[in-house]
Amino acid sequence: MYKSRERENIPRVYERSRKEKEKMKSKYNEYTLRRCTVQDVDQIYELQTIIINGLDNKEILRQNAKDMFEHCVQEPNLTIGVYNKEELIAVSIFVVEHGVEDLSLDLVCHEVSVSANYKLIMVKKEYRGNGFQKALMWVMEKYAYNNGFTHLCTTVSEKNTYSLHNIEEIGYEYDHD
Repeated sequence: MYKSRERENIPRVYERSRKEKEKMKSKYNEYTLRRCTVQDVDQIYELQTIIINGLDNKEILRQNAKDMFEHCVQEPNLTIGVYNKEELIAVSIFVVEHGVEDLSLDLVCHEVSVSANYKLIMVKKEYRGNGFQKALMWVMEKYAYNNGFTHLCTTVSEKNTYSLHNIEEIGYEYDHD
């Protein structure tokens, strides 16, 4: 079962101190972040397969089809990959519109209906615990804010305690409706 979480007042994320920013910059200077394209879909799908196969509890992450990833790399959606040299080690997906699935949430912002879904973050097992999930969430929140979104939602399996903790730690709240 997936639970919706909503983040209001996105600009709050960018009030981090200069010291924090420099620390993050030096921590991640050996990695490259870049926008993924259709040419990266096979690599994203392979990353997903590796991650799912390495999970003790397979219910934490559901298998997505390649056509879903193809949809997610197209604008106005955003898919960001983290690379260690040429190896894709993490990916984050933000969907601006309704996709193939019914997990996107209709939001009303200033009387205009918009859809936003912070869809997915996957980090290769050997790179977990280094803050990639939070860093990617900040990138996605900045993208959302720069594109006029004031509310951002995500879904996560209630069995994925690590992701639940990170999402709540940066200020998302459970929507009981």
